[in-house]
This record gives sequence, structure tokens and C-alpha cells, in this order.
Amino acid sequence: MPQPTKTASEPYEQQIPGGTLEPLESACAWVSTVIRSLEPDRVGLPELAARSARGLVSNALRATPTADKVLVRVLPLAKHIKVEVRHPGRPFALSDSWNYLDTEIVEFGSSGTHAGHNVWFLLPRAAE
Repeated sequence: MPQPTKTASEPYEQQIPGGTLEPLESACAWVSTVIRSLEPDRVGLPELAARSARGLVSNALRATPTADKVLVRVLPLAKHIKVEVRHPGRPFALSDSWNYLDTEIVEFGSSGTHAGHNVWFLLPRAAE
């Protein structure tokens, strides 16, 4: 798994193959690693991010054809960290997707067109 090496304002991105749940664990571990690099003093935040991303990535992998990729992004923002999952597959039912999100999630949402689907959530950054 590559270690994060970007500056604090650049997005971190990882593409994973669709159609199988095989890359799920490594994708969630990657999210955790990126969050830990961005917020090293926030105990529990990397695990929360990985746990919250798990359902979104899992649904995206299932909805994406084998020949296509799922994009997992972590975007450091001024007051939040945005975790985003994009896939070219069919949209999935969101009501079930948000049931597992922790109360520390600031906001979450989705958007989509015929070309694909995007789901995301925001984590709070540590107060400066």
C-alpha cells in the first residue's frame, strides 16, 4: 500500500477495480492511513473514516462492472476532511448506506448522472 506523500491541500486518490469485493479491505486501510497522516493526533479518527468508508466502497464495488474502476478520494479541506467514493456503475439505495455512519460525521451526500455516482462524507478537522 503506497504511503501518502502529498501536500496538505492536494487530494489523495486511489482507483480500485469494480465487480469484486476483493479490494475492499485494502481500500479501507488506505483511507485510514491517509486520515492518520492528515490528523496524527486524532485517536480513533482513522478507524472511524475506514469504518464509514466501508459501506460506501462496498456498495460502489458491487455496482461497478468488472471492467471499470471505483475512485476513492480523500480531500483535505480547511475545516474538514472529505472522503469521496465515485463509480461509473448504477446508483445504489442511499437510505441503507448512511445507517452505519458515526455521529462524528459532519455531513454526507450523493450525486449522480447517467455517467456515474458520487457519495461522500465530511469528518471534522482538529481545531487549530
